[in-house]
Amino acid sequence: MSTKIYDGLIAMDRNPFRVQSRIKNVLEPIFLAKFDAATDVAMSNAGKNWDDVFPMLFPRRHPARDRWQKPIPTDAFEVREDLYRLITDLYKSPSHTFSDLDFGYEVFLMPNGRGIAHRPLVLVFSEQAGNEYREALINAQVVEDYGYWNNTDEPEDVDPQEWAERKQAWSKLEIPASDGLVIGMPGTLTTVWMNRN
Repeated sequence: MSTKIYDGLIAMDRNPFRVQSRIKNVLEPIFLAKFDAATDVAMSNAGKNWDDVFPMLFPRRHPARDRWQKPIPTDAFEVREDLYRLITDLYKSPSHTFSDLDFGYEVFLMPNGRGIAHRPLVLVFSEQAGNEYREALINAQVVEDYGYWNNTDEPEDVDPQEWAERKQAWSKLEIPASDGLVIGMPGTLTTVWMNRN
C-alpha cells in the first residue's frame, strides 16, 4: 500500500481539546477577514448577479450553478446570509470551482497511529485557502510539518528514525472523517456575526 500525506501536520500539544481551541483561534479570524472582504465586494455590487461579480463560481452543468444566477440583495443581512450559503456550497462541491470565494475549511484532528500518548495528526482542507490556513497554524506553533510519502525519496532533513515513526503514524490511520475530530469554519451565520461584536 502506498502512503502519501504530503501536507500532513502534527499538533504541538498532546491535548486534542487545547489543539482544537487553538486551531479555531487561528483560523476563524482569517476566515472572517475573507468573509468581510467578500461582503464589501458584494454590497458594492448589489443588484448585479452573484456569478457576474464573483466569476467562476461553479463549472458548467454544476447543480448549484443556477442557484447563484440571481441578483445580490441590497439588504446587508441578506447579503451576508447568501454569501455564507455560497461559501458553504463552494466548499461542499465535489468538483474544483476555481472561485476566490472557495475559502471554506475543515481541519481533521486525528489520533496518532503510534498510540494515545503521541501528539494528534492534523490535515487542513480548503480549496483556495488551504496553504494560507496551514501556514498560519504552523506560524502560530499550533502544528508542525509531519508529511510522509513512500512513492519518492525521503527528505534529507528528516532522520530515518523519525521517518519510520511518521510512516507508522500515518499508515495506521483510517478514513479521517470517521476517525477524528472535525473543526470547520464557523458553523452558522449567526455564530459568524455574534462573534463579530
